Amino acid sequence: KLVKVRLERLSHDQRETRPRQVYSDAEIEGLLGHCDAEIHRLGRRLGTCGRGDVDNQIQRFKFWKAAVVIGLHTGLRLGDICCLEWASVGPETLTVWTDKRDRRVVLPINKPLWEVFRVMKRVDGGKVFPGYRERFQKSSPNVSGSFGRLLAAVGIQGKNFHDLRSTYASTAAAAGVPTPHISAALGHKGTAITQTVYVK
Repeated sequence: KLVKVRLERLSHDQRETRPRQVYSDAEIEGLLGHCDAEIHRLGRRLGTCGRGDVDNQIQRFKFWKAAVVIGLHTGLRLGDICCLEWASVGPETLTVWTDKRDRRVVLPINKPLWEVFRVMKRVDGGKVFPGYRERFQKSSPNVSGSFGRLLAAVGIQGKNFHDLRSTYASTAAAAGVPTPHISAALGHKGTAITQTVYVK
């Protein structure tokens, strides 16, 4: 017999069936290195096969490389990264209205983030990652599945993109950032979920 479950009545522990993980420095280096290697390999193929397909593959790896760096240094969810607009990117801060909680978060742009945005083509009034907002809204599992294949290619198991939020929170906590500041950056209402779920 099927039982209808009202999610709003479940506790956090009942909803959160999978514990959050933290990426190691070696895993992050492996992900970024794999993206760089694929971009380089595919770039050499541009003259030998259909340009459109190879271009799409290159853009996919460029997106994932940028998304990993952004997620690692901001704690943003994948959906929020897909929806980033250039109007959100200031000279020193990244201002985002989070999609899930509709909360405004202001994040500092450090050197790794600045390098990500510096090499990209900026279009005033446009999206940072054209096409990814629509792709994510149409089928977020397909976008997440693409990242899962990237993880598998470098031998990382049991983790997903959302674990970059835990990595961000844990790194910030280890650096002495106060928990309320981490909670605000993650768009949490209070510090409890930050401490119990995200900081490892």
